[in-house]
Amino acid sequence: MSVDRLLDELRTEFEGEVAFHATVPANPTAPSIIVAPADPFLEPGTHGTVRESWDVLVAFRIDAPERNVGPMRDYSLRIRAAAARAGAVWESASGPRRLGDEKSTIAVSANRIHYRYPPTERE
Repeated sequence: MSVDRLLDELRTEFEGEVAFHATVPANPTAPSIIVAPADPFLEPGTHGTVRESWDVLVAFRIDAPERNVGPMRDYSLRIRAAAARAGAVWESASGPRRLGDEKSTIAVSANRIHYRYPPTERE
């Protein structure tokens, strides 16, 4: 149950198809997959566990929505499958959120993923 395993699964899933970023880049491009700690990142879970949350962002162009909502959905479902292979739980995918000002042509959909582990474990 490590974010390294999630990163490996995502790299494999999207290899050669989109830009992949294990951290948030200064200037995101589209299409790309970006992995970032969620907010909140760590919180108490049930039965003494710790819940660690990550956002996997799908960056895409929104200047032609009829061509991009479908891929946004497809990428989110593929992220869900990669998360399951990595032992994580996919929680949800947000609707499109424009990056930058209202003139920006890049948007992201945030896929929330989490792990649970005992408080004594340090993944």
